[in-house]
Amino acid sequence: HDLFEIYPLLCYPCKVYDNGGMIRIRDENGNKVPYDGKKRSKMFLNLGIYGIPKDIREGKEFKTVHAVREWEKHIRDVGGFQHTYCDSFQTEEEFEEMFDHSLWYKMRERYDCDGAFKSIYEKTRPEVDVWKWLKEEETW
Repeated sequence: HDLFEIYPLLCYPCKVYDNGGMIRIRDENGNKVPYDGKKRSKMFLNLGIYGIPKDIREGKEFKTVHAVREWEKHIRDVGGFQHTYCDSFQTEEEFEEMFDHSLWYKMRERYDCDGAFKSIYEKTRPEVDVWKWLKEEETW
């Protein structure tokens, strides 16, 4: 509510399994757990925010990139993750905090394909220059 004021929201529960890939289940204290071959799962809430923020609907300025980055930080802080079909406004370091890249790096090295394909981070970047947009918003 405080960031976007967009309603209705799409909310549904989903069970996520940790199979040693990029999505890692954290322990009860919120700490990352190295994959040890044990099957782990956890319930998450998938939240879809689709629409136009209230300020924009009312003709006011709205710091879109700032709001999305604040939301992404909250998701990282609570041990959640953003679906990779969404544009990400995170830095590469923030993205790798959200997603465990260790297996991805290991496979790229094993099969000597570093640089052959875009990284997952690169695939989630919007077409616009987020950092330029962020700087512009800071002048408002």
